[in-house]
Amino acid sequence: MDCEVNEWDRCRKFLEPSIALHLATGGHTLEDYAAGVRAGYFQLWPGIGAAVITGTSYTLDGECVNVLVGGGDLAELREIYDRIEAMARDGGAVGIMLIGRYEWRRDMKARGMDHISSVFYKRLEH
Repeated sequence: MDCEVNEWDRCRKFLEPSIALHLATGGHTLEDYAAGVRAGYFQLWPGIGAAVITGTSYTLDGECVNVLVGGGDLAELREIYDRIEAMARDGGAVGIMLIGRYEWRRDMKARGMDHISSVFYKRLEH
């Protein structure tokens, strides 16, 4: 846990651009993710030039690992994804879900993921 918290300061620069995109659709702030990592709700996957944050959800079939946000060097993001998948498989998870930009579909298909939907969002102003 201390390692994750210490790595946060180094990795936040990789995550900030993706988090900014999520904020445009009502997503979590950088501080929300930091608090989630500190509390153990989210997991930080640090790399040298990239980082990913995951969380867990549960379906009727079992545990699902959710890739929540990531950023940095693309080749390293692919390596981190492979580590996440291995951990999920070893831990008995029934699946991995990633909601990302449409451009990721080819890369994720190459990793055995199916593009099952697109997410649409409209921010309502009050």
